[in-house]
Amino acid sequence: MSAVVTTIKRYLARCTRREQVYLLVAGVMITLTVGWLLLWQPVFDARAASESRLLAAEQTLAQVNSLAAELAIFRRDMADESPQPSSSQSLPQVLNTLAAQIAIPIAALEPAVDNQSAGLRFDAVSMSLLLAWLAELETLPSMRVEQLTMTPVAGSSATGEAQINASLRVRSVAQ
Repeated sequence: MSAVVTTIKRYLARCTRREQVYLLVAGVMITLTVGWLLLWQPVFDARAASESRLLAAEQTLAQVNSLAAELAIFRRDMADESPQPSSSQSLPQVLNTLAAQIAIPIAALEPAVDNQSAGLRFDAVSMSLLLAWLAELETLPSMRVEQLTMTPVAGSSATGEAQINASLRVRSVAQ
């Protein structure tokens, strides 16, 4: 390495003062350009990429907050619209009322002796109707589905919708 430095010193000693200044200025410019390209430019590029990721994350957060507000409004509206069982209604009456609202026929309803649970059976009902009925039942805070069994019915309905047989046990929970 010292041989290279010695060679450079001899070369600069043979150059005129003007050539030495040109070489010095050119060396400084090359050093600044290389420093800019290797150090500063990647830092600025990374900062710009980081800012764009932050902006995208903020937009996603705004969308999530908007959807969360819509969901809260929807849940509140569903809670307002869903029939709340009165304390005077028995569990079978509540279940019959919910089934009548959705127009789903109950094949069998077997209340327990304590009137805190009931077994239901649905024969050849539309899957979407049963799911709608279960969704209505889920909106009632005092009801809980303990057991659910569904089996498909061979063939399909005239509308092409899946038909199922279902049996379930519903329990009234104290609040």
